[in-house]
Amino acid sequence: MASVRYVAIGDSFTFCTNVVPADAWPAVLAERTGLRVYNFGMPGRGLHEYVQTLKAFALAKRPRFVVVAAYEGNDLRDAVRFRQAGDSVAPSVRCSGAM
Repeated sequence: MASVRYVAIGDSFTFCTNVVPADAWPAVLAERTGLRVYNFGMPGRGLHEYVQTLKAFALAKRPRFVVVAAYEGNDLRDAVRFRQAGDSVAPSVRCSGAM
């Protein structure tokens, strides 16, 4: 499998919500640098899902660089809520090393 130079991980801002795919920042990064960028952006995801995406899918692309776009609004808020939930989150839905 050929490796990629950059992997982009993030939420709707990375994915291309409300913009044409060519205007999403991973596509702009690829266009401006001439390097191959693989976009793992998904709407509605957050910091914990970014780590799971990296482990389960992105590392298989053997990237040289991983760029994570964390939105300081909902991403940080959701991470705090996830952490505060602690033991109240059922083990079957708690993030683990595998997806």
